[in-house]
Amino acid sequence: MRMLLAVVALCLLTAALSAAELPKTLDDLKARIPTEAKTPEGAIKLWFDCVFVYLGGDKELGVSLITEMTKDKDWQGTMEYFVDALNSKPYIWRSYVKGATPENKYQMNPQEYELELRDVILKPYGDYEEGKVVMIKVFSSGADSLRPFILERNSRGEYKAREFSSLCVGVKPPVEPIIAAGDIPQSTDPLWVWKEFLHGMLLYLAGQQDPGKQIMTALLVDGDLTLVTHYVELSAAKSYIWRSYAKGTTVDDGYKVDPANFEADAALKAPLAAGARRCTVWVKSTGGVTDRPCQMTADDRGQWRISELSSLCVGLQKVPKDPNADNF
Repeated sequence: MRMLLAVVALCLLTAALSAAELPKTLDDLKARIPTEAKTPEGAIKLWFDCVFVYLGGDKELGVSLITEMTKDKDWQGTMEYFVDALNSKPYIWRSYVKGATPENKYQMNPQEYELELRDVILKPYGDYEEGKVVMIKVFSSGADSLRPFILERNSRGEYKAREFSSLCVGVKPPVEPIIAAGDIPQSTDPLWVWKEFLHGMLLYLAGQQDPGKQIMTALLVDGDLTLVTHYVELSAAKSYIWRSYAKGTTVDDGYKVDPANFEADAALKAPLAAGARRCTVWVKSTGGVTDRPCQMTADDRGQWRISELSSLCVGLQKVPKDPNADNF
């Protein structure tokens, strides 16, 4: 029954404490402690207020505030893990705020926020009277499990942070938007991407290497020239393989094609789902038997880039009489 009442009180108190502004001075904090730190839940909220003052840029004041709300007054010397988490990974602390997630880069308003506190344990240690030391678990949107925060009540009946090392452990980093280099509006169509890439390849193999490379690398997921030159080197003596991807080419004339005027024969075997990030364009070769996969990935703008095309380098069943002939 005590546990149930504690949980109910926790839910009510958490909501009530969510709107308090951050203290502007140490005196501001001291004025709030006699009332708000009388409960472990209120003390946790005050402690996080102090942390957010520190993260907001006023480190000197933040240190004073955290010291006031922490049992170990020498925490800067004894809690290196805490100092490191404050300075190198501030998003860890924002991850404990409701609504702050990896996907929104843990954005939150430090002047108005709410913590998600669960599982109040009024007697975590057998050698302390009930309520003297309290454990509350804190939810983080960047962690797979709840993290314990332990507080201890002083002689004035005020709770201060006693042990919180688990809160300093890393969380999922903020999700950075995936944006491919360059802005190519037409690349929202993966079939357009394949045809334009083939255009660049045909230009390259026809002797126009600079414009060909420029087109191809712009349409690769990482713009890696090594990927392109690796495949071209493998197939330079077999450039007819790439010409065979142009619709209407034949083995009889060595897959002759005009790089400036051709039609690509490729298709998606299934409609793209909304927000899809991966797809396969199936490429037809006039000299092959089966369609060949070209893998693509999309960035946050929905623009597609080629991520894997090794299958397109495989030889053909139908080889022209003079495969080294220049049939552009």
